[in-house]
Amino acid sequence: MPSTRTTIKDAIIAAIKAVPSIAGNRVYKGRFNLLNGGDFPAVYVWMTREDADTNTLSRPRQRMHTMTLAVDYWLKANTPDALEDAFDEAVDAIRSAICTDAIAGASRQDLILTSNEFLYEANEEQPTGCARSTYVVKYFSNEP
Repeated sequence: MPSTRTTIKDAIIAAIKAVPSIAGNRVYKGRFNLLNGGDFPAVYVWMTREDADTNTLSRPRQRMHTMTLAVDYWLKANTPDALEDAFDEAVDAIRSAICTDAIAGASRQDLILTSNEFLYEANEEQPTGCARSTYVVKYFSNEP
């Protein structure tokens, strides 16, 4: 049986893939898939950190996990302005896709967008960049 972390990441990936206009099937778990020139846009979903606190002292103990996920949207565009406009649309589309009750089946308690970062490489022939959205996912688990 997959871990709750894996189940949450898989549900987020499925929700993004369900909106083909975001990146089609180019939605990956992790951040180490290499992109070729024609593989844009692409989305990477990866965990940056997880903390856990014990909520109960008696057994079985209940723990609240706080997992931080990055969702990276990579794109090439014809102009820097087109890249920036596409980032705005993609960040909103990804948020709409994953901040829904559809992810609740993945045992999530809460999913909150905490930041957006935009990284640009405008010196190339075609501007390339990444829009990174960071989410915090809080969920509970029981341990013996």
